[in-house]
Amino acid sequence: MTYMLVNQRDLEYLTTIDEQGSFVSAALQCNVTQPALSNQVRRIEERLGLVLFERLQNGVKITQAGQKVLDSARDVLCQMRDMADVVRACQDPLSIPVKLGFFPTLAPYAVPLLCTALRESCDGINMVFSEAFSEQLIEQILNKDIDAAMLALPVNVEGIDTVPLFVEDLYLVTPKDHPLADLPSVTEGDLPLSELILLDKGHCLRDQALNLCNDSSVGADIPADLRATSMETVVQYVAHGFGCTLMPALAVQRYAKHETDCRFIKIDSDRFNRTIAFAHRTGCPRSCLIPPIVDAVKGTFPEDVISFIAA
Repeated sequence: MTYMLVNQRDLEYLTTIDEQGSFVSAALQCNVTQPALSNQVRRIEERLGLVLFERLQNGVKITQAGQKVLDSARDVLCQMRDMADVVRACQDPLSIPVKLGFFPTLAPYAVPLLCTALRESCDGINMVFSEAFSEQLIEQILNKDIDAAMLALPVNVEGIDTVPLFVEDLYLVTPKDHPLADLPSVTEGDLPLSELILLDKGHCLRDQALNLCNDSSVGADIPADLRATSMETVVQYVAHGFGCTLMPALAVQRYAKHETDCRFIKIDSDRFNRTIAFAHRTGCPRSCLIPPIVDAVKGTFPEDVISFIAA
């Protein structure tokens, strides 16, 4: 039967070739020689009776049949990794590091707090942190590259469950000499939409700001070539009078402690906030470790800055 014609190593060879786009790069990745890899793939193709890759001068191209085989191969490899995790988790739940992801406008402010929380409340859990855009984190969860991620809701993706953690208000940040700078708070109608500096595409905070403001004038007075890939860059732009921005509360807490030429103004609105949750794959064998991490977060993150969501 066909499913007996390939083994795990064969599947790893095939998926690596597809990912690398060439036999040379795939051979390096798999720690074998290029001729050995090519010969093994030919044997696999002969056993299956299918041509999986078209050999080109500058690489390889997967065939239609090959794509179907590769999709199935990835599913099988994921299931095998899941089974290995289940076995190891049953033997010792803390033996495998828990891999957590964060998006860029949360990571610098949440990771230090979470590290403190885990040291105090979750002794023995080995954590590995990574940072990526929200869409990439969702893909990493589904591909089993990470166990969970702190994401801004909503996350309406099949195969991913969420555990809401807290609500974080957004603040208006202005230069110190801005007409709104001395106000204790502003309303939605006061927001200087045309002066708002937004992060580059890919940041979920950018998308959220555009959705909340819902106005074509957002950023109209900001030069089109003024770019910002991090909150730190945006703060520098604001401090030097290039415009204003919206900033989440945990970041405000960090920057407000330091001497800057910015003012951080509360927005009187029930809409200008974001809800942060832990997201993990449905049925993930490591999901049993999420509740103690959630408890650690709720025991360490500042209650005067964010609003926790009851379980």
